[in-house]
Amino acid sequence: MFGILSTYFCRLLWTGHSTVIDEIITQLLEQSFDQATTQTNNMKIGAVLASVGGGGLLCGILEGVERNYHGSNEIRSNLVRGTKVVACETEGASSFAASFNSDDGSIVCLDGINSIATSLGATSVTPAVIQRSRRHRDRGEISSSGDDVMSFVCTDGEA
Repeated sequence: MFGILSTYFCRLLWTGHSTVIDEIITQLLEQSFDQATTQTNNMKIGAVLASVGGGGLLCGILEGVERNYHGSNEIRSNLVRGTKVVACETEGASSFAASFNSDDGSIVCLDGINSIATSLGATSVTPAVIQRSRRHRDRGEISSSGDDVMSFVCTDGEA
């Protein structure tokens, strides 16, 4: 029996993707120790850019930021505090942007993919990516920490 495992509707895969944030933090901490300093107060992850098709990778990145932000390790929490997350899509495949920017956060289904990279786009994103993105955005607005999610849509040529 064969089946298709959707990468943007699978929580297990999102958790796997989330370890990218753990790895970035670990590398930043190793770098600070290599420079003979334990001062991490000024060290931050400024932004994470992610290509968005159906939203699986972005779900994972947001999960990793959130897990470290709310975790018990203050150093790791400080490293992700204020992290911007930029969702990148091309024109004609911007289902995340359409849903994220809708007034009520409803999922917008595109009529089709009108971009060169048709196999990388999805006509709609997983609802979880909109929920997580809005939660990350709202936390930044409430705490004034700068946590934010931005949608960036470019042309195929710019990509």
